[in-house]
Amino acid sequence: MRMFDPELAERVEKGFGIHTAFSTSALAAPIFATAAMRVNVKHSFYVGDQLLNLSELKIQPDSKLVGRTVEQMESELGLSFVSYQDDNIEKLHPDPDLKVQGGAKVLVIATLDSLHKLNDLNKSLM
Repeated sequence: MRMFDPELAERVEKGFGIHTAFSTSALAAPIFATAAMRVNVKHSFYVGDQLLNLSELKIQPDSKLVGRTVEQMESELGLSFVSYQDDNIEKLHPDPDLKVQGGAKVLVIATLDSLHKLNDLNKSLM
């Protein structure tokens, strides 16, 4: 059943004993919001009350990210690597000691704040 009102979705969920009910508007809203913020979000979802985003990024060859390890980036930026791909490596859940190379494509899960920090560090230094 298609539900557009989150309150109605909750009442239907409780009233009919349905274990899961979603408002399509509520599900789509984070994607539209993140698109407007110019972070390349592929998908957004909630874990509890926290909005997380799956984002794809191409590392600029001369950015501040080049040479950092996956572990450093995860720790400093509060994100999680899903995949890493460069000319030599294509890896799901890359090793923590892998050093990020310019031109690599990464897929991460992060909050919007973390994505903004990541994008700021990925700006070309020239």
